[in-house]
Amino acid sequence: MTPLHTSKQDVRRFVQAKRDWISNQLARHETLSLQKELARGASLHFLGASLDIKAVIGPRNLCEQRDNVLYVVSRQSEPGKDYLETRASHWLREQAGEMLPQKLQFLSSQTGLSGKGLQIKSYRARWGSCRHDGVIQLNWKLIMAPSEVIDYVLVHELSHLKHFNHSAAFWALVDQHCPEYKQRRQWLKQHGRLLITRA
Repeated sequence: MTPLHTSKQDVRRFVQAKRDWISNQLARHETLSLQKELARGASLHFLGASLDIKAVIGPRNLCEQRDNVLYVVSRQSEPGKDYLETRASHWLREQAGEMLPQKLQFLSSQTGLSGKGLQIKSYRARWGSCRHDGVIQLNWKLIMAPSEVIDYVLVHELSHLKHFNHSAAFWALVDQHCPEYKQRRQWLKQHGRLLITRA
């Protein structure tokens, strides 16, 4: 509303003078509205936690996690939900590429079981495998599971370096290095399909 006795010319002058401020406020309002919409509908799992995906307008495209929110910074004023989920999926792959090798190296030193290499791949129905040549292959989607479940899968594959089967000796070795493996294996049976088919 404008004050009484304000001419149209004064209003035009005011709008002209405040044009940049008004544009910024409108853009901010649109971004906040989009954030609320995405908070209701778009999320991902990372190390067992659910992260809301929220859009933020910025000078360059990047993703940044803060607490339980993954902020997708975009130059677009209104990035679509599909775009944001694609960017978030790329972010998850990057996290898997950094964290899974570190975890595998740590567990190799703890267990004394060391393979000939690591490949991070995309599978539709498995979390990992151990090849006959000693190369361990892991599904990048494993990064969505809780950290202790990831550890179980890594110990499982490392144990195949010594026992290339699922014999009693194999499970005894898994139990030696991961005594809670039955609970963690059960978690994968209950929740794994949701994660492996999601991203």
